[in-house]
Amino acid sequence: MDPTSLESSVKRLRLSESALAIINAPSSKKTIPYIQTTFINWCSIRDINHQEHPINSILNFLAEYHALKNWKTSTTLTYASQILQLYPSTEQATIRISEEYVQFCKSLKANTIRPLKTADYDITPALNYLVSLGPTDTLPKDLLTAKTAWLLSMVGFLRPSDVERVDLNQCSVSSDSVLKLVIVAPKEKREGTRITKAVTIHPHENPLLCPVLAYQVYHRRIAQLDALTPHPVFPEVTINALFRNQHDHSIAIGSERISKHVKSVMQFISRPSGTPIPKARALASTLAAQSGISVDDIVVRGNWSSKELFEQFYRISVTTSTDFTRVTLNAQQRSDSSKLRPPFAL
Repeated sequence: MDPTSLESSVKRLRLSESALAIINAPSSKKTIPYIQTTFINWCSIRDINHQEHPINSILNFLAEYHALKNWKTSTTLTYASQILQLYPSTEQATIRISEEYVQFCKSLKANTIRPLKTADYDITPALNYLVSLGPTDTLPKDLLTAKTAWLLSMVGFLRPSDVERVDLNQCSVSSDSVLKLVIVAPKEKREGTRITKAVTIHPHENPLLCPVLAYQVYHRRIAQLDALTPHPVFPEVTINALFRNQHDHSIAIGSERISKHVKSVMQFISRPSGTPIPKARALASTLAAQSGISVDDIVVRGNWSSKELFEQFYRISVTTSTDFTRVTLNAQQRSDSSKLRPPFAL
């Protein structure tokens, strides 16, 4: 909705000061996203009123950019979804079920062949690198930071922005060395509402690869003092950040710096030539699926809203470690042998 029309509506309704405060809160007033701005500018250049006959404008815009910029189907559909947000919910629903829009999306998908996700990733070189560094409690600050950030990101399926939002004041380590990381208002929402996410992390038998020990050492050596900082999205919320500036431990570092620390270890991952360095969240969840952990458990761990979201956007390889040749061919042998057994004698 246009901010000016919102303002006029508010005035007509004569809302209370409390209601106005909620509407005008920083988290409620957002700038128009880049995708929507691109569409509006495209319409403006062509003297098109995007509010009139929106189906024609939207489909013509998507078709033109899909062809000129060689967009993938996923990119085109993302733009479509964002552009629809410019219109009231009733009009969005009308557009989505219109014959033209449905056929456009159907044709896009029908002409798309998804690439095979068979990239082979091996984290052994990264693990060997961490082991070669020696005891965690003797590491210099930069290596300790990188090691801790990578281990927590991998075993917790965490984004750099998740790690940035860890609140030390709510974290704890139990008597059996199980770490509970508490993340305040991550990117995920539930029914449109921000959540607080708790991630349970168990210790590893090898102290050189133990994420809980790395957290404890980092906490003791670098994060001992408070680093109270505004939440990156909700500045009125204060958290005691986990990761700090190496020169001034009372200053928190942001997600970009945390990402660089994670990549400094992730670069050792063995991967196919030409394949970019994977994200910790995607790689760890993919490796978990390959090892036989149920997708249901992975979805819960990663706090994804559905299996489809994980499978389509985060799982970077569909290979498994199961020997289906042995399982399939031996199944008949087991079945035949069971038929030859004598009946149980009463």
